[in-house]
Amino acid sequence: MEEQNYDPGALRHRLMLQQTVETSDGCGGLATTWQDVGFVWAAIQSIDPRTSIISQQTQETTRSQVVIRFRDDVASGWRFAMGDRSFEITTLHDPNEQRRYLICQVEEQGR
Repeated sequence: MEEQNYDPGALRHRLMLQQTVETSDGCGGLATTWQDVGFVWAAIQSIDPRTSIISQQTQETTRSQVVIRFRDDVASGWRFAMGDRSFEITTLHDPNEQRRYLICQVEEQGR
């Protein structure tokens, strides 16, 4: 989805942007939870669905590209949630440094 050919009307998926929050678990460790940051409109395009066998169990992972309007508060390690699906952000970039869109590479574990 190159920006010069990108149709802003394709931002038709409403996703919840979430960040990780670490809190004390009361036993000397940390518990990681997800905190909602806000809704964003996005375009989702599957890039590379994969099936692998780990410890004799099938695991499905889909790498996708999620395009949203530019925000400067998004970071890798965050995720997008849509219903029972979640997309972990692995990398993100501003395609032409004009602060119009963010292109996020994400991974979704099988559901």
